[in-house]
Amino acid sequence: MWFETFITWIRVGENILTVAQLAAAFITALATLALWRVTRVLAVETSELAKMTSRPFVVCGIESSLADPTALNLVVRNTGNAAAFDIKAKITPPLPQANGTTGEDQTETLVDVSYLPPGRVLSR
Repeated sequence: MWFETFITWIRVGENILTVAQLAAAFITALATLALWRVTRVLAVETSELAKMTSRPFVVCGIESSLADPTALNLVVRNTGNAAAFDIKAKITPPLPQANGTTGEDQTETLVDVSYLPPGRVLSR
């Protein structure tokens, strides 16, 4: 019975406009909530990125040596925007010594760097 009354009411020209405005307002409210959510997520991620760019970021790797193509250098690089202090790296399995031998009792190679400014590289 209420459905028939609604159909009769909606057939009037002014009422169709009212229903269209109500639907548009509801869709606008949903779009506003979605936009608020996306903006909030973006603000949180931007804040996190700002925090991360003001920190040191240290990368350790092995690169080819410029002196000898068969030799490799252990490279510690600070790619962050702040100075890094007291860097300690453990490399397992141990790297060979300069003469090509490895210690029998050695299980890892330790790298200690006390200070590495931003953008700098330390090769060993």
